[in-house]
Amino acid sequence: MGMKQINIEAEISIKNFSEQIQLKLHLNQIVGVELCMSLFLLKENLINAIGLKFRNFFILFKSSGDRFSYCESVALDNGVFKGQISNDSLDYILHYILKFYRDGIAEAEHVDIDFLNNNGKELTLTISCNIYQEYSADEIKKML
Repeated sequence: MGMKQINIEAEISIKNFSEQIQLKLHLNQIVGVELCMSLFLLKENLINAIGLKFRNFFILFKSSGDRFSYCESVALDNGVFKGQISNDSLDYILHYILKFYRDGIAEAEHVDIDFLNNNGKELTLTISCNIYQEYSADEIKKML
């Protein structure tokens, strides 16, 4: 097996709040396909780890084999995040990207993946699309 590294021509925006770190990736369909294929390899245990090299940041994911995703380390100054991602989180991301690829429009503006972190600071990976379906208040009530 081993690790697969891909270069993604996109940037991660970083927000460092007092109780939360947010890493945000804006997708287009090309970036979505690259990310989707790599995450699928990890989900299917065809690789042990995935390295995502963005213009300004590096993310290393391993499969957690657990219900939760975990932050192993984050160094904002060096632009590095290492974590273990759960299969549920992988499924959630893959579903979001695949529907965006299929329809040309995302079903929501973004999805958030939270990583448990021992230092008490929440770490959230946000994946967003600029083209998404907007719903009225009545449509949302009908869905509930």
